[in-house]
Amino acid sequence: MSKKSKQDLPEPAPGEYFKSRLEALSWLQQSGYKVSRGKFYGDCKKGFPVIQKDGSISKYQTVVYGNRLQDDLITDPTALESSEYRHQREKAEAKMAEIKAEKMQREASDEWINRTEAYAMLAAITGAMRDSARQWLYRQASEIVLAAGGDHDRLAEAYELMEQAVDAAYNEVAGSEVSISFDMEGE
Repeated sequence: MSKKSKQDLPEPAPGEYFKSRLEALSWLQQSGYKVSRGKFYGDCKKGFPVIQKDGSISKYQTVVYGNRLQDDLITDPTALESSEYRHQREKAEAKMAEIKAEKMQREASDEWINRTEAYAMLAAITGAMRDSARQWLYRQASEIVLAAGGDHDRLAEAYELMEQAVDAAYNEVAGSEVSISFDMEGE
């Protein structure tokens, strides 16, 4: 059974009637109008199309009702989503699901670290490094002065000793987490 086009159907005269709401609904659906039984019956209860005392419904009012339905669908895309809207929504939902899956995968991976956590760790390391360098320089201060002998000509020896102190401080901060040893160049 093929659906008839709305243009192929003759428009009923104002005096013609469907015997019942069910017959009017069947005609609407066969004519290609998208309407459910609940919506049509609810609209009939609201007063249009008008149900006669014998239960019949004007064919003319039914056609007008169907045309209004069609106009509402054209002006209100939320009433019945077209395949384009559905496609766009499905595509957006798929993209959101993909992003969510990637985020969960990154969070579960050992190779990923949260940016906030990384910055906090870097700040902690930098602070610890500052404190450690100060402590090493403080502990080595007397040796620096002795190495320099209070003589500016021995500045290279003092500088070398300070570099050793900074290397020792970096190694202390690195601890067991990082296996890096900072040595002076050329040694």
